[in-house]
Amino acid sequence: GDADDVKVVVPIAETIKSKDIDYKLTRKTLKVGIKGQEPIIDDALFKDCDDEESSWEIANEKGQRCFVLQLMKKKPSERWACLLKCEEVGVEQCTLEDHRALRELAAMTKEMSKFTT
Repeated sequence: GDADDVKVVVPIAETIKSKDIDYKLTRKTLKVGIKGQEPIIDDALFKDCDDEESSWEIANEKGQRCFVLQLMKKKPSERWACLLKCEEVGVEQCTLEDHRALRELAAMTKEMSKFTT
């Protein structure tokens, strides 16, 4: 949406703690996963973000334990059509192993964007 930030919500198991999260954010890329497993997201962002100002937490979203990232945009007014560059070309081109997770994530992100805009 047009907000200053993009909210990224990734459902995780109840047993996952903060220290289990494998998270790396740069201005152009985002990696999120559980340590020792294939990353859930590991790809180029749609646009540049402000990695210094972005932050994450583990929270409950509608009763589901989630990794929640507040991704701050580099240019606040910039419109993000999607979270990841790979979503532009379609899920098939994505480096993600689990396309189902990405589809669910995309659906959730759309769902969430209704509330955030």
